[in-house]
Amino acid sequence: SGALLAAEPLGSEAVSGKGCKIPVAVGEDSVVYHHRSPTESGDLWVSAPGTPAGEARVTETMPLSLRRKLLVPREVTIANGDAPARPGEAPLPVHAQVFVPGGDGPLQPLLWLHGGPMAQYSFDCNTLLSWLAGCGYLVLAPNFSGSTGSGLEFMDRVLGEGCGVADLSDCLACAAYLESGEAAEMESRLDLSRGVAVGGHSWGGYLAYMCMLEKRPDGTSVFGCGVAAAGIADWFVQQRHTEVRYYDHALMGGWVYEGEVSLRARRASP
Repeated sequence: SGALLAAEPLGSEAVSGKGCKIPVAVGEDSVVYHHRSPTESGDLWVSAPGTPAGEARVTETMPLSLRRKLLVPREVTIANGDAPARPGEAPLPVHAQVFVPGGDGPLQPLLWLHGGPMAQYSFDCNTLLSWLAGCGYLVLAPNFSGSTGSGLEFMDRVLGEGCGVADLSDCLACAAYLESGEAAEMESRLDLSRGVAVGGHSWGGYLAYMCMLEKRPDGTSVFGCGVAAAGIADWFVQQRHTEVRYYDHALMGGWVYEGEVSLRARRASP
């Protein structure tokens, strides 16, 4: 268990910066760790006590051509007054990342939803969101109810009666945020002329379906368009005929052929 020697940095970065750091080896006075960030797909770094930076890069595997295309997101919190909360406390806000490309052209707002639902958008490498932004969208990627990272109560909001309800409510709050003056102040190129788009994969696809069904009081759709990939369309089919039925049992709070659960599943099916 000798000391781990620091290598000379291979890239231009003197420090790894904010991101996801996972220890992989521990020495007497140094640690080798795997670092990822919005502009780093993952490389090894080593702590280097006594140096100005305190750390040094060991590997550099990401093509520079790809790194130049990736964006560092802005982080925002979005309030949802309809979310569940403890007595006397305000509901936890929704943490979200906003991907904004360079340039001076108009940006269409896009709400992009992660799968899971018990997952999260962390400050990590996500090439899809950078690519979507590069196509001319302002991409808002929220950690809605059910996401990890905000405590068990926040994650458990989507179990049982909250399934397809609490998470959908947060998505609608995010859509309202994109149409608000606060979002326009954050990014002056935001173009609402064609409304707000929504999309996602797996659980994100399911929520995209649910979002596309939402109407305003005047009967118009909340979202201008949507894309759903591998999303749940029918909870009766989902729980009976897929390989994750026990996970779906936990989410739905029972089996879909049970009386009360059957009604819940029908309401939660797009």
